[in-house]
Amino acid sequence: MAKTSEIILLVLDSSKEISKEEIELLNLFKKNKVLIILNKSDLKKTICIDEIKKYSYEIVKISAKTGSGIENLKEKIYKLVSFAPSDTESLIMINERHLDILNRSLKLSADAEKLLKNEPLDVKSEIITNILEILTEFTGENINEEVVNMIFSKFCVGK
Repeated sequence: MAKTSEIILLVLDSSKEISKEEIELLNLFKKNKVLIILNKSDLKKTICIDEIKKYSYEIVKISAKTGSGIENLKEKIYKLVSFAPSDTESLIMINERHLDILNRSLKLSADAEKLLKNEPLDVKSEIITNILEILTEFTGENINEEVVNMIFSKFCVGK
């Protein structure tokens, strides 16, 4: 499961020395995003932080008892799982208008594939131009009055 996890949260008791099992876990997770959570920060620290730092993992100190450090923990988790540009390949956010544009261009493309086999070049050019016109609505390069009205119908515009 660790191999497919986006982030691993390893909670260690900072009031105790690090165990052999915990060191094994630190070695096991070398290729993952790991956040080391040192709990019990309200107690005397016995854990050797330098031993953990050599693994180059993010470390955050908290106290589950007092709530100290919890906001910092939330921020660290958010930063580790937030979407960087390279992570957005699987993330698609789309509104109704964009979905309609993509569906229309997809349908026209599928129809075009059937039609283009035996058609003259000028007909092929017209079909491709129609697909491109639909797709430019997506970027805002080609917006007709109907699209503008639809966009403004979604917003409350005051005087």
